[in-house]
Amino acid sequence: MTQRDRVLHALRDGAWHCGSEWLSSYLYVYSQRISEINAEHPNPDDSLRPARIESRPCQQHDHGVFEYRDREAAKPKQLELVA
Repeated sequence: MTQRDRVLHALRDGAWHCGSEWLSSYLYVYSQRISEINAEHPNPDDSLRPARIESRPCQQHDHGVFEYRDREAAKPKQLELVA
């Protein structure tokens, strides 16, 4: 599994995930992989289109790491409906 695949696999549930998850699994370049994923599908007609992987300061822990989620992934509520 590539590093890019590892990031997408972790974000597949649509929930917020702290970057420290990847740090603890020795994926130190996760932010570069996220940047690459976001750059793969640029939309020249809409420069204000939000990135596929969105980020915010971590709200789960008290540190300076960001947390991320995939806008295109199934959301937790949607997963409950298909289970």
